[in-house]
Amino acid sequence: MRNLTAILTALALSAAPLTASAKKKAPQKPAAPITAPAKITPAPAAAVTVAAPDPGRDLKLAGIITADIGAGALAAGVIMLGVSTTVNDNLGKRQGLDLGGGLLTGVGASAMLIGALIWLDGRKTTSDAKAKTTALILPAASPTSAGAVALVRF
Repeated sequence: MRNLTAILTALALSAAPLTASAKKKAPQKPAAPITAPAKITPAPAAAVTVAAPDPGRDLKLAGIITADIGAGALAAGVIMLGVSTTVNDNLGKRQGLDLGGGLLTGVGASAMLIGALIWLDGRKTTSDAKAKTTALILPAASPTSAGAVALVRF
Protein backbone atom coordinates (compact mmCIF):
# COMPACT_ATOMS: atom_id res chain seq x y z
CA MET A 1 0.00 0.00 0.00
CA ARG A 2 2.91 2.25 0.76
CA ASN A 3 4.28 1.63 -2.66
CA LEU A 4 1.02 2.52 -4.27
CA THR A 5 0.81 5.77 -2.31
CA ALA A 6 4.38 6.60 -3.21
CA ILE A 7 3.72 5.94 -6.90
CA LEU A 8 0.58 8.09 -6.92
CA THR A 9 2.38 10.89 -5.12
CA ALA A 10 5.24 10.72 -7.58
CA LEU A 11 2.85 10.80 -10.50
CA ALA A 12 0.99 13.76 -9.03
CA LEU A 13 4.23 15.66 -8.43
CA SER A 14 5.53 14.90 -11.89
CA ALA A 15 2.21 15.91 -13.52
CA ALA A 16 1.98 19.22 -11.64
CA PRO A 17 4.88 20.89 -13.50
CA LEU A 18 3.44 19.69 -16.82
CA THR A 19 0.08 21.33 -16.25
CA ALA A 20 1.71 24.49 -14.94
CA SER A 21 4.00 24.69 -17.98
CA ALA A 22 1.07 23.90 -20.29
CA LYS A 23 -0.82 26.80 -18.81
CA LYS A 24 2.13 29.10 -19.36
CA LYS A 25 2.71 27.98 -22.93
CA ALA A 26 -0.86 28.27 -24.16
CA PRO A 27 -1.47 31.79 -25.43
CA GLN A 28 -4.54 33.32 -23.95
CA LYS A 29 -6.99 34.91 -26.30
CA PRO A 30 -7.87 38.47 -25.42
CA ALA A 31 -11.43 38.86 -24.28
CA ALA A 32 -13.70 40.13 -27.04
CA PRO A 33 -14.88 43.63 -26.35
CA ILE A 34 -18.51 43.86 -25.42
CA THR A 35 -20.41 45.77 -28.06
CA ALA A 36 -23.94 47.09 -28.14
CA PRO A 37 -26.38 44.92 -30.05
CA ALA A 38 -26.92 45.88 -33.69
CA LYS A 39 -29.56 48.54 -34.17
CA ILE A 40 -32.62 47.03 -35.78
CA THR A 41 -34.64 49.39 -37.89
CA PRO A 42 -38.25 48.33 -38.20
CA ALA A 43 -40.02 48.29 -41.52
CA PRO A 44 -42.17 51.35 -42.13
CA ALA A 45 -45.78 50.97 -41.18
CA ALA A 46 -47.84 49.96 -44.19
CA ALA A 47 -50.91 52.01 -44.95
CA VAL A 48 -53.90 49.85 -45.69
CA THR A 49 -56.42 51.36 -48.05
CA VAL A 50 -59.74 49.74 -48.67
CA ALA A 51 -61.30 50.46 -52.02
CA ALA A 52 -64.80 51.84 -51.74
CA PRO A 53 -67.44 49.80 -53.52
CA ASP A 54 -68.37 51.02 -56.99
CA PRO A 55 -71.71 52.84 -56.62
CA GLY A 56 -72.56 52.38 -60.30
CA ARG A 57 -71.77 48.66 -60.41
CA ASP A 58 -75.38 47.51 -60.10
CA LEU A 59 -76.58 49.90 -62.80
CA LYS A 60 -73.83 48.84 -65.19
CA LEU A 61 -74.60 45.17 -64.58
CA ALA A 62 -78.36 45.73 -65.09
CA GLY A 63 -77.66 47.62 -68.32
CA ILE A 64 -75.49 44.82 -69.68
CA ILE A 65 -78.06 42.17 -68.82
CA THR A 66 -80.91 44.20 -70.36
CA ALA A 67 -78.95 44.82 -73.55
CA ASP A 68 -78.04 41.13 -73.80
CA ILE A 69 -81.67 40.07 -73.46
CA GLY A 70 -82.58 42.68 -76.08
CA ALA A 71 -79.92 41.32 -78.46
CA GLY A 72 -81.39 37.83 -78.04
CA ALA A 73 -84.91 39.08 -78.73
CA LEU A 74 -83.69 41.03 -81.77
CA ALA A 75 -81.94 37.96 -83.15
CA ALA A 76 -85.03 35.82 -82.58
CA GLY A 77 -87.20 38.43 -84.34
CA VAL A 78 -84.90 38.57 -87.35
CA ILE A 79 -84.88 34.75 -87.54
CA MET A 80 -88.70 34.67 -87.37
CA LEU A 81 -88.95 37.25 -90.15
CA GLY A 82 -86.52 35.20 -92.24
CA VAL A 83 -88.52 32.01 -91.70
CA SER A 84 -91.78 33.78 -92.55
CA THR A 85 -90.50 34.50 -96.07
CA THR A 86 -90.04 30.78 -96.74
CA VAL A 87 -93.61 29.86 -95.71
CA ASN A 88 -95.75 30.28 -98.82
CA ASP A 89 -98.44 27.62 -98.45
CA ASN A 90 -100.01 28.71 -95.15
CA LEU A 91 -101.04 32.36 -95.02
CA GLY A 92 -102.06 32.28 -91.34
CA LYS A 93 -98.72 30.85 -90.28
CA ARG A 94 -96.85 33.40 -92.37
CA GLN A 95 -98.78 36.31 -90.87
CA GLY A 96 -98.14 34.97 -87.36
CA LEU A 97 -94.40 34.70 -88.02
CA ASP A 98 -94.36 38.21 -89.51
CA LEU A 99 -96.19 39.66 -86.53
CA GLY A 100 -94.09 37.80 -83.94
CA GLY A 101 -90.86 38.58 -85.76
CA GLY A 102 -91.73 42.26 -86.03
CA LEU A 103 -92.68 42.51 -82.37
CA LEU A 104 -89.54 40.68 -81.21
CA THR A 105 -87.37 42.82 -83.45
CA GLY A 106 -88.88 46.04 -82.07
CA VAL A 107 -88.79 44.88 -78.45
CA GLY A 108 -85.23 43.59 -78.82
CA ALA A 109 -83.96 46.83 -80.35
CA SER A 110 -85.71 48.85 -77.65
CA ALA A 111 -84.25 46.67 -74.88
CA MET A 112 -80.77 47.08 -76.33
CA LEU A 113 -81.19 50.86 -76.36
CA ILE A 114 -82.56 50.93 -72.81
CA GLY A 115 -79.76 48.65 -71.62
CA ALA A 116 -77.16 50.96 -73.15
CA LEU A 117 -78.74 53.98 -71.42
CA ILE A 118 -78.81 52.18 -68.05
CA TRP A 119 -75.15 51.19 -68.47
CA LEU A 120 -74.18 54.79 -69.32
CA ASP A 121 -76.04 56.01 -66.21
CA GLY A 122 -74.10 53.52 -64.07
CA ARG A 123 -70.86 54.69 -65.64
CA LYS A 124 -71.74 58.31 -64.86
CA THR A 125 -72.56 57.38 -61.25
CA THR A 126 -69.14 55.75 -60.90
CA SER A 127 -67.29 58.74 -62.33
CA ASP A 128 -69.28 61.17 -60.14
CA ALA A 129 -68.37 59.20 -57.03
CA LYS A 130 -64.68 59.18 -57.98
CA ALA A 131 -64.72 62.92 -58.63
CA LYS A 132 -65.90 63.79 -55.12
CA THR A 133 -63.39 65.06 -52.60
CA THR A 134 -62.24 62.35 -50.24
CA ALA A 135 -59.97 62.47 -47.23
CA LEU A 136 -58.27 59.52 -45.60
CA ILE A 137 -56.26 59.65 -42.39
CA LEU A 138 -54.34 56.55 -41.33
CA PRO A 139 -52.29 55.98 -38.19
CA ALA A 140 -48.64 55.09 -38.67
CA ALA A 141 -46.57 53.63 -35.86
CA SER A 142 -43.20 51.98 -35.43
CA PRO A 143 -41.10 51.19 -32.35
CA THR A 144 -39.25 54.50 -32.71
CA SER A 145 -41.97 56.87 -33.92
CA ALA A 146 -45.68 57.42 -34.25
CA GLY A 147 -47.77 59.67 -36.42
CA ALA A 148 -50.44 59.80 -39.09
CA VAL A 149 -50.62 59.74 -42.86
CA ALA A 150 -53.20 61.92 -44.58
CA LEU A 151 -54.47 61.44 -48.13
CA VAL A 152 -56.74 64.10 -49.62
CA ARG A 153 -58.25 63.77 -53.09
CA PHE A 154 -60.21 66.52 -54.76
